[in-house]
Amino acid sequence: MAKKAPQGFAFRKLADKSEGRRVRVGDRLVNPDTPGEDHEPWPLAGVEAVGELPQAGLLSMRYVNQAVVEGWLTLEGNRIVHRPGGPPEEPYRVTHTFVQGDRIVLALVSGDVAYRVARNPDKYDADGNPVTEYPVPASSEWLAGCDVDWSFHVELES
Repeated sequence: MAKKAPQGFAFRKLADKSEGRRVRVGDRLVNPDTPGEDHEPWPLAGVEAVGELPQAGLLSMRYVNQAVVEGWLTLEGNRIVHRPGGPPEEPYRVTHTFVQGDRIVLALVSGDVAYRVARNPDKYDADGNPVTEYPVPASSEWLAGCDVDWSFHVELES
């Protein structure tokens, strides 16, 4: 079954069933050779796009992070940024942590596909500029104009 990613992307993960076995227990597939209750899924054989890939779209930071861990997506130029999210009197009581990058490369079974990151996950002011430091003096009016965006806005490279 294809799992839909945000904004125009849909991918199907392909299982490597060349070794081992899985049996259905209730609503789960389990490896009967693995003791206990922590059963691993089939290894990943690859990922394919379902339908046509969009020219531009959004990929959530969480989705990108998971795909990096699974090994089928590379985030080039990756970096971590922290932004204040707390009240004016204690701006870093809450901290937003964002993973950012310059380029996303999808390693699909049909070949690599690259997207340029047009806008990174970040905290943006009312004018669309990243908030890099808390303004002084901090005001609740400034906080009301901020937008926290957890998505990579990407454009297909030609």
